[in-house]
Amino acid sequence: MLSKSRYGAQTMVASRQKQRSAPAKQRHEQDVVPTREQFSAAAKQRHEAALQLLESAKSPKPQVAGYLNVVAMECLLKARILAQAEKSRVSELRPFLGDDTYKQLFRSSEGHRLGRLAEQAALRRLLAAAGLSSLLQKKAWSRMCKDERPYSLRYGTEKLHTEEAIEEVQVGSDLLAAIENAP
Repeated sequence: MLSKSRYGAQTMVASRQKQRSAPAKQRHEQDVVPTREQFSAAAKQRHEAALQLLESAKSPKPQVAGYLNVVAMECLLKARILAQAEKSRVSELRPFLGDDTYKQLFRSSEGHRLGRLAEQAALRRLLAAAGLSSLLQKKAWSRMCKDERPYSLRYGTEKLHTEEAIEEVQVGSDLLAAIENAP
């Protein structure tokens, strides 16, 4: 019994060492393959958390709310890209998007940039059809699309005031509703 346990532990350790020796990018692609439903659920959860952080009368946390809102919008736009392609898993997008675009949007830091994701998701066209083009003209959307986001909020190098966070989360709410109701 002891030897079986030891053998199992050795095998598990060897497996972990082998996995660790694989390049991080390769491990990421193998381990994380979200579905459209998972992106959609994550968007709603992160957005709800952002709202809760702002509604806390005792201590609103605009920085964290802004960060979660950007993450929510990233998930939302990625879910929209999957829906447009009529795919359910990110891994199925490579042939549809082409290798370079796929890598940019789903395997690099470029995939955190809302402006780039919005472009790929044809957000401008979707909002125009819904009569909501003005959402993309708002200062809050411009702030959300800054190249340094979400990192500037994650690491605290950008100060976000409560009023700005409220505006951004409202834009997030409007985008969430528009995309959920889109054909």
